[in-house]
Parts: sequence; structure tokens; C-alpha cells
Amino acid sequence: MTYENLDKLKEEIEAELREKKFAVFYGLGRSEIDRDMSINWDTEAHPDFREFLNVAEGAGIKIVVVHYKILTQGHIAELMDQLDDLDLERDERRNMSRDLQRLKMYEGFISSVDLSFDTQGQSYMFSVSTNWFKNLLEIAGQSNHNSCTAQLVLAADQFLIRPGTRTADAARLAAAGGEPHTVIAGYHWFTDWGRDTMISLEGLTLVTGRHREAGNLIRTFASYIRDGLIPNLFPEGEHGGLYHTADATMWFFHAVWRYAKRTNDRETVRALIPKL
Repeated sequence: MTYENLDKLKEEIEAELREKKFAVFYGLGRSEIDRDMSINWDTEAHPDFREFLNVAEGAGIKIVVVHYKILTQGHIAELMDQLDDLDLERDERRNMSRDLQRLKMYEGFISSVDLSFDTQGQSYMFSVSTNWFKNLLEIAGQSNHNSCTAQLVLAADQFLIRPGTRTADAARLAAAGGEPHTVIAGYHWFTDWGRDTMISLEGLTLVTGRHREAGNLIRTFASYIRDGLIPNLFPEGEHGGLYHTADATMWFFHAVWRYAKRTNDRETVRALIPKL
């Protein structure tokens, strides 16, 4: 089943989950292997997600896993970069570039929705996506020649977040012209860790074309530097970070170097020099 806009569907799903009093676990998207091993709901014959939730309720399910995928600028930017490396005819390259440009109008929109639950050792899944997301996956498959690689590029966004509990810090950073970003070290029990963020920054942002997010990540953690250290982690729900790691700062230097080399953003590097 495909849609053009899933934002309204998200509201309906959230309302139904509250109405049925399900515990909701906002998880990662299922991998292709997980999908192949799951029993998938027939959304063509039964497109109403309420039927799926009725089955879960009837089976005595207490917790439903929910995942929303959102299209970002980084998804399209990475594919645009990869077009240059492909052996394509001029018309084919132009057509693919035009299709990607058209998809920019959907940045920030929900591209797919997954609902799932497990019982008696078996996973059951309800999954819908937009028509334009299917088009993006087709282009990604052509540009990567490897659907696994394409999915990894899209999945990287699930770890890039805006910190929701440190509002005062976010306001301060925004006033200075920045946009707070951080990286979740691991779902579901880890928050954002400075060391993990700096180690993964290159793979999550630089090689996937998310240069703007990379700069925001570096500027965000630079704003927390204290006594030559960046925070190792931010405990859940707390404002202040914990400074009990030495090598996170070394990884910070490494991340800044890789960022500067990849983007040539001298303005950000110059602003960081006093802290470095």
C-alpha cells in the first residue's frame, strides 16, 4: 500500500495506540533480513492499520513497536554525489538528477511507517510507504548497485537527532547561528555520548553527504568543552554532561580534521581554534 502523505496517518496511529492503551516502543526500522523473517500484513487487501492493531489486541499484545522514517536533505545529497561516479549515458544521468531534484519537495516528510509486534517467537509487521519514497529507493538501488548500501545510507538518519531536553543550550546555540545536533549512541538505552559521536561522525554524516549536520554536531559539542574535555555522555533527562573520558577529546580533534578536509569549511574551523 502506498501513500503521498503519511503525516496524517501518523496522527491517526498515535491516537489509536493511546485509545487501545498499548505501550509504544519507538524502535529502529526493521532490516531487510528482519522483514523477510516477519509475517507481513497484506496492506493491499487490508490497508486499515486498525485491523492490524485489533489483531494485536486480540492476541493479548501489550507493546507495539513503531518506526517512522523521515526524508532528509542528506538522503538526496548523498545520491546526487553518487551520480558522478556512475557510468551513465548523459540522458539517463540527467533524468535521474531531475527525479532527485523533484524529491526535494518532500524533505522533512514521513516516507514510511512500520508497526510490529512479537508473539510466540514470531514477528508480525504492518508497513506502508509513500510512492515518492519507493521512487527514491529505486534510484538508490541504481546508484549503489547494492540495496543493502542504500538502506544503510537511509538508516544513518535514525541516529542523528536534536537534543530535546537541553532547551536552554539549544537556544544559546541557535542564537549564535547554530542548530543543535547530536548522535544517539545506541537504541534503546543509550543517550548521546561524546566519544561515540566523534567516532561515528565521519560515517554517519561526511561520507553520506550530510555536511550541514556534521558541522552542527561539531559546533554543538564545542559549546560544551570544559577544561579541555568534551562530555562523555549526557545522562537521560539531565542538563549537564559527565566529563570522565580523555580520548573523546582526541576523537573530537580527529572529527574536526576530517570535517575540514571533506568540506573546506574554514569559517567553522577558525571559530573552533580558541577552544582547540
